Amino acid sequence: MSLFDEVSRFLETRLEEFLKNNPHLELQALLEQLREQEQDTIRLVSDLEQQKQRLENEILSVAQDIKTWHLRIDKAKAAGRLDLAQAAQEREAALLRQGNQLWGQMEGTRKRILQSQELLRQIQQRKQEVQAKAAQAKTAQAKAQNGC
Repeated sequence: MSLFDEVSRFLETRLEEFLKNNPHLELQALLEQLREQEQDTIRLVSDLEQQKQRLENEILSVAQDIKTWHLRIDKAKAAGRLDLAQAAQEREAALLRQGNQLWGQMEGTRKRILQSQELLRQIQQRKQEVQAKAAQAKTAQAKAQNGC
């Protein structure tokens, strides 16, 4: 075992002892960690919402392109230009595949949003529980100090 490992283990042990003797500090540290997780999760939900909006806009754009190419197919067929109609149909098919791919990405993003919102709810619930415990610990500490 290296000297660094020994010092690290010693410091961890001392920190654990200190936190056991001062439970309110442990709760404060946990509360701070939960606040950070809450902020990170809020940012994640916001980023995912923006990503979903971007995907929706792309899907609408692709849908408009599909409509345009479908009209070109009809015009080419009406003009007897089957070569142009064939090329337009290929382009329309490629756009349909692209639209399906974007739709799948959007559905995946929606699921991630729901999961992140559930995680946020759980973090907020846990934060409330820790805040209540911290208040109890503070009250108990005040009673102990007044009792002495």
